[in-house]
Amino acid sequence: MDLISIVTSIAADIVAFRALAQVLAVGIGIFYCGSALQKAIKKSASPGTDISGQSIFASFFIGALIVNFSGVMDSTLGSMGQSDTTYGDVISYANLAQTGAFAPAITAILTIISTFGWWYALKGWTMLRKASSGGGGGGYEDYAWKGFIHILGGAALVNINGTLAAFQGTLGINPLF
Repeated sequence: MDLISIVTSIAADIVAFRALAQVLAVGIGIFYCGSALQKAIKKSASPGTDISGQSIFASFFIGALIVNFSGVMDSTLGSMGQSDTTYGDVISYANLAQTGAFAPAITAILTIISTFGWWYALKGWTMLRKASSGGGGGGYEDYAWKGFIHILGGAALVNINGTLAAFQGTLGINPLF
């Protein structure tokens, strides 16, 4: 078994993890919404508790966005100037004619990168929720900025074809493949 067939078989298997990320995002979003509602009920039952209305709203809003994770990813891609993408089983790069025997390996690597983008963006949304609820690592970590960068980076990785084309256009590089 050569390296190209190993990478292509990994890419064929890793596509299921993209669906797992989306299903897990729905579960996390429902959990965030439920915990926000629970905090709101607790705050209204005993008004003296130290629960911020802002953190309740932010947690509920982020949870609602995570429930619609794939739609949020499309909106994030649109805000970055990229067109909506379709999520098939395998990513195919348009300019693979010159690569010859390496075309399946490049396609597989792009599929793996795209799958990691889903998990990276999901981590970003959970970091934003942590920042909105006052969580921090001793005051030296800014979870809001880290979450924002994770979301943008994840969206760029999900649509890796558009990201590569944007880098090539920005830097004036001729496509290598």
